[in-house]
Amino acid sequence: MNQQERWERAVAILARFRQLVAEMEQLPKPPIVAFLDAEMRRQYRRFALRLRAGKVEPRYRNLFTAEELADICEQACDRDEFLEMAIEELQRLGEELRALLAENDAELGRAATAEILRVKDAARWLGPDSRAGQDYAEAQRLRRQGQRRRNHPRKRSQAAEVMSLPGVDYELHLRHWLAAAEVLPDGAPAGEPVLRFPENDDDDRIVLRIGIGEHSWVGSFRRGLTDYSTVQLMPDNRNLLVVTNGAGTIVEVITNAHVADLGCDIAGVVRHESSDVLVIDHAGTSFEAFGPEGRMCCDG
Repeated sequence: MNQQERWERAVAILARFRQLVAEMEQLPKPPIVAFLDAEMRRQYRRFALRLRAGKVEPRYRNLFTAEELADICEQACDRDEFLEMAIEELQRLGEELRALLAENDAELGRAATAEILRVKDAARWLGPDSRAGQDYAEAQRLRRQGQRRRNHPRKRSQAAEVMSLPGVDYELHLRHWLAAAEVLPDGAPAGEPVLRFPENDDDDRIVLRIGIGEHSWVGSFRRGLTDYSTVQLMPDNRNLLVVTNGAGTIVEVITNAHVADLGCDIAGVVRHESSDVLVIDHAGTSFEAFGPEGRMCCDG
């Protein structure tokens, strides 16, 4: 392979790098932050099939329907299957690029200089938005990157930079982690503290475990006048809305302190993931809206 062919191959490798990175940025963002290997992907896909067939139900029904959870599982499998392929290709291309650069830096440098001058002239005639203009901008970026590496070589002891997993919505994952709730029909396990909302002696209550893992907690909530129940993180990201058979309670996330009661007639709560507004329907007679700064309005 002569110098010109080596230069053209190096440019092609970098173009493929850019393409793979762009595809990673366009991946769907399911709220599953773990990377799923081949065996886990098989298990998740089987679980999705069972969800769609009605053989299993979501554990946290306040977060997902069976169809929604099946979609999330399949999206995570597709994401990590692509990432596995992309990482293997990036490693292979990186090794090829290093080998090209290691063959003869001086000769490749002369060929690169001649090619850069040619592309620069073409970019002047055709403009910065042309293919030549884009190639020249990429060549300049590589030149600056190479200069920085020569001036500031990386020490072996320097820690590797930590990267977030592409295709992950970490904020949505955290919201789900905090708001996940399940009914405890037999009450809290023996010895585990239970917070009461409100603090009275009423026995007609619903006991919930809220949150996942070591930060979960158990609350006993009053029962309202409708069949509607949910637990959601509010738009301010500081409070939880807990609705138990229509009875609404706002609880502070960090301290689990009681913030407010919202009546006993809640028939529905609407919040779109793309919106910062949560709307509460009080049995069709009035509506409340909450935004990032708290209560926005009350209609009715």
